[in-house]
Amino acid sequence: MQIRIRRRGGFAGLDETIADVDTAALSEDDARRAGEVVEKLRAEQRAPPVGADHVRYEIAIAGGAGPHTNLTVVDEARANDPAMSALIDLIALVGPARKR
Repeated sequence: MQIRIRRRGGFAGLDETIADVDTAALSEDDARRAGEVVEKLRAEQRAPPVGADHVRYEIAIAGGAGPHTNLTVVDEARANDPAMSALIDLIALVGPARKR
């Protein structure tokens, strides 16, 4: 499964790729966990909030068990946001600071 995470928007107008990885390059355990987190993110999808300065994370997922999917998570600075928690878990698994 190919996973690409982009961070966009906010007051500063961010536009950057945080991660772009094929889970085949991960350990079997990390690839399985990444798939589980993707399923959590799919379940947490909701209509994006209205607002110009929100930072949003766009997650493109290709391959794997499901269809090609584009997901969006908006950082609304809410405590205990399940979508942001899942996104943080995914970035820890596939992002640049992951254990190699």
